[in-house]
Amino acid sequence: MLEDGKVVEVYPLEGHTAGTLYREGTIVMGTVKKLMPSINAAFLDIGAKVKAFLHYQDLGPHAASLLKLHGLLQKKKNIHPDLSNFYPPESFPLRGKITDVLEVGMKLPVQVEKEPIATKGYRVSMKLSIPARYHVLMPFYSMVRVSRRIEEESERKRLQRVIRGLLPPRFGAIVRTAAAHRPITEIEEDIRAALDRWAGVMERMKKGEHVLYKEDSLLDRYLRDLVNEDVTEIITDSPKHAVFVEEWLRVNAPHKKGMVVCRKEQDVFKEEGIEVQLNALSQRIVRFEQGGYIVMDETEALHVFDVNSGSRNTSKQGREETVLAINLRAAELIAQILRLRDIGGLIVIDFIDMDKAENRRTLHKKMEEFMKRDRAAHTILPLSRFGLMQITRQRSRESQEVGRSEKCPLCAGTGEIVPIMDVVESIYHMLRRRRGFFHTIKVHPFVRAYLLRGVPSLRTQWLWRLRKWLRPVEDEETPINAFHFVE
Repeated sequence: MLEDGKVVEVYPLEGHTAGTLYREGTIVMGTVKKLMPSINAAFLDIGAKVKAFLHYQDLGPHAASLLKLHGLLQKKKNIHPDLSNFYPPESFPLRGKITDVLEVGMKLPVQVEKEPIATKGYRVSMKLSIPARYHVLMPFYSMVRVSRRIEEESERKRLQRVIRGLLPPRFGAIVRTAAAHRPITEIEEDIRAALDRWAGVMERMKKGEHVLYKEDSLLDRYLRDLVNEDVTEIITDSPKHAVFVEEWLRVNAPHKKGMVVCRKEQDVFKEEGIEVQLNALSQRIVRFEQGGYIVMDETEALHVFDVNSGSRNTSKQGREETVLAINLRAAELIAQILRLRDIGGLIVIDFIDMDKAENRRTLHKKMEEFMKRDRAAHTILPLSRFGLMQITRQRSRESQEVGRSEKCPLCAGTGEIVPIMDVVESIYHMLRRRRGFFHTIKVHPFVRAYLLRGVPSLRTQWLWRLRKWLRPVEDEETPINAFHFVE
């Protein structure tokens, strides 16, 4: 997605990324495998390699209703999709214990809230919701909340009144920004479509299926989330995608019809300069026109941005104004990078020090403006006394790599590898513990060359010392810091 010619968001389509088994929003049946009273949580098997995490707070206020509904459907009871003949049980206590609610082996419907990130598995919740174009349908809830981005008070009240009147009694909703000033007929159709999806969830629950709900396609999801009043044009170089988008607009946003431009003879990424921007913003060091540059680093706990003045001289008169200009440009680029790479969690920015409190306040205010269009929930703290700005940004999936680079298979992107001497030392100690005279070992070609070089070679020295003969076999698929004895 471009804003004023700048790339601000990139999303992978099917076939362009390895992806994950279940994407955010998917509703699946999980089986409780382990209860953890110490952290008041449970680990569930949802069919993925790693167990999913469910905290007691993520059960939600209507988990008891969902468990009862699942039980009745498993018994083939005829429950209406509008829940008109369903009577909710007493809710679980707000601050209860996971062991009082769940037990090992229990099956329950859960929704993916966060996709796997680094070593962490899925995070799931029992607060089920069905996203639609103008609202998010929430079974068992009775409230209707309106997006804070709809600021006009009369419109907020209108939407609350309209949607409350269209929803069945045991359903609530979160009204999305796209619903602003839309006619009742479109909103009614949107609610009907969401209720149909919920009916499908109940039907699959009754049949005992594993996946209860998932998006039809990623493209459909992106269009639903991104197409709003600010979007003026959708450009594609794929006739197939052009047809899909035109049809989607005809059904979901008739007032946006005709905004699709298909350039099937062109490479849109090159024509619009997208590739150049992606490659520039995906580097560890990003330079900009004021002469400054940004250095990005990632740790297990946080992302760090260091702003430097570079070739720009800040030692002479007017330093404060020069530093402010560099910091403002860096802040704009960092806000763009956060959205582009979907960086979440804790973010720390080390700006160039400024003496004037007024300039520090200006930088904080401008950073809030730069991130105003960011749809991910975020909090921006003012600059600390050390010139550090702390940002927290909602994270639901792994940060994206948008450039055409890949991690080195030897060092995994760290730029450092285990010294060959350490690898050789490990081989020696394992050889000393092994029985027998003749031993074959698979090693990286570099390690083999190290073992055989010199007169006498290390292998010969070990023969004299250990009375054991080592036959190193080179294997290019073996990492430089690994080895395997062949029995």
